[in-house]
Amino acid sequence: EPDLTKTIPENMMRAFMRFSADRFMGYRAGLSTTLSPQPHYEFITFSQATGLIQQICCFLRSINFSAGKRAVIYAQNSPLWLLSDISVQFLGGVSAPVYDSLGLDGVEHCVNMVEAEYVFTNSAYLANVLRILPGLKSVKYVVCFDGFDFKQVRLESSNARILKL
Repeated sequence: EPDLTKTIPENMMRAFMRFSADRFMGYRAGLSTTLSPQPHYEFITFSQATGLIQQICCFLRSINFSAGKRAVIYAQNSPLWLLSDISVQFLGGVSAPVYDSLGLDGVEHCVNMVEAEYVFTNSAYLANVLRILPGLKSVKYVVCFDGFDFKQVRLESSNARILKL
């Protein structure tokens, strides 16, 4: 039972410590989602998830993420999607999911409405983000969950940095 006098991150960390050796999540398509799911599930424990969250939090701090900052997550559902969302909450930030079914105009509208400085995405959606990036007024960082070719990334009319998580 959660302690209602504690914050969500505090209750989550309590659960993560209590169940550290237990399975936290299973996945078949990689931590960031690949195009072809694997036949067998891989699992990470609560302890491993804690380590990944700590790494993501350190990364976010290194790019000036702090309490009150806003991020959107525009990516395929994946373990890193969830872990990034949790990390943003742990740092006191605000995250908003943006669904691909909105179309690029809808994605641009949502990012601008939220006034997000950070966009989390994956390589499958990175080209979409780059296409609308000139219209994303507040975005300073685009964080890609998985690999992409830096030579293929061209930024026009934007000061945003493209980074790999």
